[in-house]
Amino acid sequence: ALPAPSPLPVVQELKARLIAADIAGALAQIHPLQRNLFSQVYSDRASHLPSDGAAMGSFTTDWLREDRAIVRVQHTLIENGAPVIFESPIELLRAEDGTWQVYDY
Repeated sequence: ALPAPSPLPVVQELKARLIAADIAGALAQIHPLQRNLFSQVYSDRASHLPSDGAAMGSFTTDWLREDRAIVRVQHTLIENGAPVIFESPIELLRAEDGTWQVYDY
């Protein structure tokens, strides 16, 4: 079997769409089962989406299987005048057409 293509371009596109406050574009990166949830989240946070996206730093693939991947994103926030770095997972599922879609983060 051929190795699965990287899910990183989808996560990078999600970040770019968030920075641009492009809710429709960001939702296009989200798995259909989660779009209603993220539509509400993005609507509620619309004015904060650019800073949310900008806080997303480097991405690393932690786990990759044929139809599921976990990408770890590094965030840098300023707290009390000092940068604080933390990481969180982004779960992706592969769609029937073979593309990756963000399921949860």
